[in-house]
Amino acid sequence: MPTLVSVIRHKARSAPAKGPAGACHPVTRWIELEAGGRPHSVRFGALALTSPEPRERVKSPNIVPPSGKEHSCVCTSNRGICVHDIAATSMHQRNDAKGFGLTQQQLLAYASNGWVGPFDFLDEQQSCVVSEECEKRRDDFFSARDLKKSDHDLLCQGRPWFKSIHAHIPSLYDLCRRAEITDRVADILGDNLLAWGTAYIDAQPGHRHRWHVDVEHMLWDGITVFVGLTGMSELTTLNVVNGSHALMESPQELQLRTSDDIRTFLDADGHKGEIVPVPLRNGQFFIFAGRLWHASNNQSSNLRTSLIIQYASPSAEIRIPRSWDPPCQWSQIRPETVLARGSAATTNIVAARPPAGPAS
Repeated sequence: MPTLVSVIRHKARSAPAKGPAGACHPVTRWIELEAGGRPHSVRFGALALTSPEPRERVKSPNIVPPSGKEHSCVCTSNRGICVHDIAATSMHQRNDAKGFGLTQQQLLAYASNGWVGPFDFLDEQQSCVVSEECEKRRDDFFSARDLKKSDHDLLCQGRPWFKSIHAHIPSLYDLCRRAEITDRVADILGDNLLAWGTAYIDAQPGHRHRWHVDVEHMLWDGITVFVGLTGMSELTTLNVVNGSHALMESPQELQLRTSDDIRTFLDADGHKGEIVPVPLRNGQFFIFAGRLWHASNNQSSNLRTSLIIQYASPSAEIRIPRSWDPPCQWSQIRPETVLARGSAATTNIVAARPPAGPAS
């Protein structure tokens, strides 16, 4: 069975590359497979990029696509396994799949689009309780506005980072370690998982959050889990650009803020990615790659509340950003993190112990 061993990210340009004959070359994002002792190039067809160089390998050791038919395909430059044929075959669970792990089809969807879901998680009452508890504890943590202060002043005020709430609120500590989430994330990142950040977001009616990639995931690879709590609908959900996790630039670096900016860029650059609203109900979550382009716009008349829980390998160098645009400045304060699954044979993290108090 072929095993996905790396994802190659390509650097986008503002205009399609031209070949010697003047024709545009839609360069794709390739997945390098190892099968029968030799590599195969596979196109995951959600996104056509514009330049094959530079490229970087990103390990994805646990993704194992099902066996597929080898043939010459217009989607590949070499003989290989075409994702279009793989997607059409009957998917089956990996032999070692346990608990809430991802199916083969879900793994392929994640590799192609950069996100997968939704998954059921909390009922309506549980979602409301989590939202209410986060609101009640909001002032116990320093906010993004406080990051303008010096490290000394932040330490003196004695409040943790707003993304460390899971290290201090018992119910959130338990939430970020639940198998419904960690089993699925482990299928992508590996068995050892660090929950390095959890944030509570309340989006008022009319609130817009620009297109972006979280700056932390420009420094280290990881995954974000978006949990819809209250007020979730097609008018309030997160929007993503399918396949944009393969791009090395972020919307911030390309100065793309609005959906119109994104569409203009995609059209001009020859990309096949598209803006997609993620279908999500209260209590559900979806998983997306740390470098996936995303934005939100609460077009409803209701408050929308949600959690983001962010995971990485324990070997990641976790930092607190002081700004949201590159080049980013970083605080010297080491945030508290939670070992969500497995073990951490490293000393570069500040691992939180279970917080005292009853879990909600």
